[in-house]
Amino acid sequence: MFKVFNKRRSTSLQNGKAGRYLSYAVGEIILVVVGILIALQVNTWKEGRKNRDTERKYLEALLEDIHLDLEHNEGVVNNSTHNLTAMNNVREAIRSKALFEELEFGTFPLSSQNDTIKFITSMGRMGFMILHQY
Repeated sequence: MFKVFNKRRSTSLQNGKAGRYLSYAVGEIILVVVGILIALQVNTWKEGRKNRDTERKYLEALLEDIHLDLEHNEGVVNNSTHNLTAMNNVREAIRSKALFEELEFGTFPLSSQNDTIKFITSMGRMGFMILHQY
């Protein structure tokens, strides 16, 4: 291919057609530059598409994170509401002198280990215990 260009150049220069060859060379340079610019533009379009795809994936992941946070926070709010209700029940029980064993706090019923007290009272041994004030 280079032989063809070299032959054409040397023929044009020998025949006194330097101006025609110069315009041909400028045309070739312009075609090469246009080709490079087109290739760069195509590359820019591809990079832009890749960036938009990456951005879309990030936004989808953020949306999923937000949905998970909402679900978690709804659970926290529900649990807090349940705890508030239980605390109000405890407050009312304290005001009304109700037994604490019957109250439910959270998801676990309140209970106490009172086997020792039952044993001591059933044996009639409360009298020998000294109450200390600290």
